[in-house]
Amino acid sequence: PVVEEVRVTDPEGNSVEPRAFLTFAECPFAPPIMAAVEKAGFTAPSQVQQHTWPISMQGLDVVGVASTGSGKTIAFLFPTFHHILTVSPEPGDPALLIMAPTRELACQIENQ
Repeated sequence: PVVEEVRVTDPEGNSVEPRAFLTFAECPFAPPIMAAVEKAGFTAPSQVQQHTWPISMQGLDVVGVASTGSGKTIAFLFPTFHHILTVSPEPGDPALLIMAPTRELACQIENQ
C-alpha cells in the first residue's frame, strides 16, 4: 500500500517535518525485539511503522490512521515492549493497556 499522506503535527496543530525509520537497523529497539523481528522474517518496517516509531520512541503520543493489514498493531506494540524491557515497571503496576473498538479486532490483536 502507498501512503496517501503523512502528516505530523505538534500538540498545537503545527506541522512538523516527519522523520522515518526506513530499515530495522535504524530502529533503536531492545535486542529481544530485534531478535523477534529477525526470527519472524520481517524485512522492512511498514509505512505506518516507519513514521510512528520515531515519534513514539521519544515518548510522545501518536495517532496512526492506516488501512487494515498495514502493520498498525506492531507500530504501537514494539515501542511499548521496548519501554517495558528497558524501564521495568514496578511489580503489580500495569505495564500495558490495549483498547480495541470491537471484539473481533481485540481477538485479532490477541492472536498476533
